[in-house]
Amino acid sequence: MALEEFYKKKIEEASTQELLFLNKGKKLPALRLLIVILSGISFYNLLSINTYLAIATLIFFVFLFILIAIYDIRISKKKLFFHSIKKINEQELECIGGKFQFFPNGEKYMDGNHNYSSDIDIFGKASLFQYLNRTTLDFSSEILANWLKSPANPDEIKQRQEAVKELNPKIEWRQKLFALGLKYDESDNNPQKIIDWIMEAPIFLGRKFLFLLCTTFPIITATAIFFSFTFLPSGIPVLLVLIHVLIIMFTNKDVKVIHDMVSRNVKLLKAYSEIINHIEADEFESDKLKKLKTDLKTEKGTASQTIKYLSGILHKLDYRYNIYVHFIINTVFFWDFHQIIRLEKWKSKNHENIGKWFQSVGEIEAISSLANFSFNNPNFSFPEISENNFAFEAKELGHPLIKTSQRICNDIEIDQTSKILLVTGSNMSGKSTFLRTVGVNIVLATAGSCVCAEKFRVSPMNVLTSMRIIDSLEENTSSFYAELKRLEKILKIVESKEKVFLLLDEILRGTNTTDRHIGSIALIKQLIKNNAVGIIATHDTSLSNLSAEMPMNLENFNFDVQVENEELYFDYKLHEGVCKSLNASILMKKMGIHI
Repeated sequence: MALEEFYKKKIEEASTQELLFLNKGKKLPALRLLIVILSGISFYNLLSINTYLAIATLIFFVFLFILIAIYDIRISKKKLFFHSIKKINEQELECIGGKFQFFPNGEKYMDGNHNYSSDIDIFGKASLFQYLNRTTLDFSSEILANWLKSPANPDEIKQRQEAVKELNPKIEWRQKLFALGLKYDESDNNPQKIIDWIMEAPIFLGRKFLFLLCTTFPIITATAIFFSFTFLPSGIPVLLVLIHVLIIMFTNKDVKVIHDMVSRNVKLLKAYSEIINHIEADEFESDKLKKLKTDLKTEKGTASQTIKYLSGILHKLDYRYNIYVHFIINTVFFWDFHQIIRLEKWKSKNHENIGKWFQSVGEIEAISSLANFSFNNPNFSFPEISENNFAFEAKELGHPLIKTSQRICNDIEIDQTSKILLVTGSNMSGKSTFLRTVGVNIVLATAGSCVCAEKFRVSPMNVLTSMRIIDSLEENTSSFYAELKRLEKILKIVESKEKVFLLLDEILRGTNTTDRHIGSIALIKQLIKNNAVGIIATHDTSLSNLSAEMPMNLENFNFDVQVENEELYFDYKLHEGVCKSLNASILMKKMGIHI
């Protein structure tokens, strides 16, 4: 079945289920009203016959009303779930058609100083991240972003690949994971504040006197109140209650700080609990997923149960929002103290686990995103990772964000270190797109994803780019100086012998032709001397003469253009040799410049 038909079928199935539960839900208000009416009539008629029977009947109807209310909540949850599933499949249908602007674009991860992410559109509008990202929680999104910003080691890449392959066909499982996260889709859902709080030293648990006071004093006060009705003077329980109030006033600031910090995260904790429960319920085969699931276990149960327990404590603390109920239970029983002590006991037992749980959920959401990418692109392949010797080889390599109908693929191979491919070509012939194609696929490969190629073999290495150079008024920096600083950084990394792949586009474009030519030759020789590997795109065809001087280290390729009757025709195919055709003058004429 074609992908388009598959997603249309999923949308139809989800719509049917959503409508089913919507119709079920519509009947429940009338049923609740009927129960209220019947309970009133029954109670009124039976009261004159048998009081106990009337009360028992009323209790029965109240119980029935509660059951229907619970059923209504379940129906609403099911309706919301299938609405989310329908929305997910509608978005995937649009995504395979080339529209994916509704997914988070990762703009917050953009960094102009990063080695490559700005130049090859890893983050931002219409970026690789936006196309890949199916995470719902900030923690997960950050993990996926980090995978795209730095290459993993060979073992980790292979483990991620196996995990992605395992989740690829589990479409229902992946979409449920996504839907559970969407239920709690909020602007600030990063659990780092919770982690930071959990790692803090306890405030109340360490105060043994306070702990003893809040466990024994309510009993003493309750006993005093009871005996005040017999022989004990009434002033004693009043005094004890006043002491309660003073203690609460003295400690209220600390309690409020803790409550304010954690109570707003109840929804997030619930989301994690449901997502973790979904993960715990499945069985995995790949080592990576097995380990991540194992990390969700505790000595006395599962992570979902433990987080659900914490969420329950936080709900009890939220009684502070009900002024009257809170005043009574807190004054009499030191309610807040008991909940804080329970919280701090939870912290002491689980502070070493919580970060590990969030990390596991984050990685699984990131893997699920890569699995979705693989599922949506069945013709993409998983790269072969070369651990020892340098390798870079690609067959039918294309850019994953270009539609299949418009995508032009090329073959490329670099068989040794200390080798540069010099790509010449006319304007708009595809040089820059080709550089980004190579860069994006290396990033995908070293993140553990499939790639847009029939075959792809690569060594784990970092990508270094110099393509989009922007001047800075704030830093009083010209574009030429900004490029020199960028090249200085690249040279330092290359000289450090770090494994890198260079993608340089139109180097030294901000100076005169003579200096640019001299500087480019010097830079290329320096890069080759330091065993650099990569691709340099340029309009300066005279640089191709270096291949005669260094035939083993520099190869010439080009993107050509055909000119017929002042019209330009591009095939966007990579050819061996130097570009012979020029098109700038033709383009200038078309723009009205008289040449």
